[in-house]
Amino acid sequence: MTEFTYFYTPVCGTCKLAERFVDIAEQLPGTEKVSRLDINEHPDLAQKWQITSVPCLMKVIDGQPQDRMYAFRDVPRVVQFIQKSKGEHS
Repeated sequence: MTEFTYFYTPVCGTCKLAERFVDIAEQLPGTEKVSRLDINEHPDLAQKWQITSVPCLMKVIDGQPQDRMYAFRDVPRVVQFIQKSKGEHS
């Protein structure tokens, strides 16, 4: 099963903007809901999955990280990442 998780920190301004992009993307048809995790509350997972910075949108298949996006340039880029990834492993 393909899932998406958004990693952030509460004090990160870029994370707040990226989360808005994720919020908007979730409203569009064909885009799934995205889980959200504060990386400060899950440091072991961040280390295990080798998350090097936030914001980070992670594609997870059957509980294993498969792909990640760090550069949240705009909403279409977020939508494309989710829809492309969903189509590959639905």
